[in-house]
Amino acid sequence: MSFLETGQWFTFEDLVSKCSLPECKVGSVMDFLTHFDFLQNDNEKHVFRLRPEMIDLIERLDTKKTII
Repeated sequence: MSFLETGQWFTFEDLVSKCSLPECKVGSVMDFLTHFDFLQNDNEKHVFRLRPEMIDLIERLDTKKTII
């Protein structure tokens, strides 16, 4: 699900089409990520995105892997 690192908003349908998981599994993953504040969701538009803080954390971890 590395496409989430772009910070763009995605609909649930977008997420299902981009993953190789069944829809019910994508729903479970999204519920987990939202519950623990890894994702932001806009309930009016029914879209999700990775929180900017999480994108920053992932980038910092990737940078440390490159250095080591």
